[in-house]
Amino acid sequence: MKKSLFILMLSLVCLGGLVYWWQTDTQQADREVKGRVTKPSDEAHIVSDWERPFITDRNDSWKIMSYETTAEQVNELIPGEDKQLLPVLIDNDELIYFTATEGFYKLWRYSLLEKSNIFVIGIRQAPIELEVAANGRFAVYTVLDTSRSNLGNRCFLVNLETRQIKEIGSGIRDIEISPDNRHIAYTMDHGLYFIEVLHSKDPTSPIMIQEGDIEAPVFSKSGERIYFIKQLDDVASIVSTDLRGAEDKEILALEVSGGNAEWTMELSQDGEKLLYTDIIDSEALRGNIGWIRTDGTDQHYYVNQGISAHWSKTGHEIWYNRLEIKNGQVSRQIWKMNDQGNYREAVTQEGNNWF
Repeated sequence: MKKSLFILMLSLVCLGGLVYWWQTDTQQADREVKGRVTKPSDEAHIVSDWERPFITDRNDSWKIMSYETTAEQVNELIPGEDKQLLPVLIDNDELIYFTATEGFYKLWRYSLLEKSNIFVIGIRQAPIELEVAANGRFAVYTVLDTSRSNLGNRCFLVNLETRQIKEIGSGIRDIEISPDNRHIAYTMDHGLYFIEVLHSKDPTSPIMIQEGDIEAPVFSKSGERIYFIKQLDDVASIVSTDLRGAEDKEILALEVSGGNAEWTMELSQDGEKLLYTDIIDSEALRGNIGWIRTDGTDQHYYVNQGISAHWSKTGHEIWYNRLEIKNGQVSRQIWKMNDQGNYREAVTQEGNNWF
């Protein structure tokens, strides 16, 4: 979903063709927490108290971290020496993620309770986007389309149990899996599409939901409707529709910061609030953050706060990326604010950190 910042970070890593790589590699590593070094504990963390995982870069070592609300500190989640990318937390006890080493990218399943790693697949092209079904059975990832004229990326469906891979298509952006694990939505050049995914069967042919310049699709909590941002010239709106593309409802007309805006959007866990970001400059991490209830009420808007905004688990805080300048050094940090925008606090202070 609009991974401009992540693509920028991956510019140092090589690209190649698709390959399968079978290997298991788990190594112990020290972790750095808010400037102090601690060893991973032998006791299992209270995973239900963790917020969304993010990446920390210290001396070109990318580690998956998360903020533990009970201890009020940032912890490293997975030991290892390879760069860790695109973490997705499943059921509060399993992480699906990629590692990068010497031009190879490996997809893993890591049990946070058992502290065990299971290798799934390996590829040679850098992954851009990773989404995982809530039931943990399959994942969808994209890689840069270097061989075709389509805008966007090549998209693949991988069964996390059988390790089978199927290509969904090319020119695909903004992938989103429904909460009931039945549908995958995505955008292409001129519209919003979905496919149906049934266990042990091939995905259906794509069906267009809506035509136009569309970004940031998000399923409703029931999976029966989908929210998205539709833009026409300098006018943009948050729209809701069913999977047939009928019963359109405009929720909010959006201010466009200038030119072709880039958007992200996320639904709170209770399914009642939509959080969106209007990205002004992805490299400078400049963007406007806003949210509104799905019924179109209670709108809030915060100018030039950051990008990559996400809801906290409670839905009362917003976590986001912003640039910090300290002692003449520029770094990417994780911040949080309450949903009323009157309290802000830095979560990370050292190294570079991003969602």
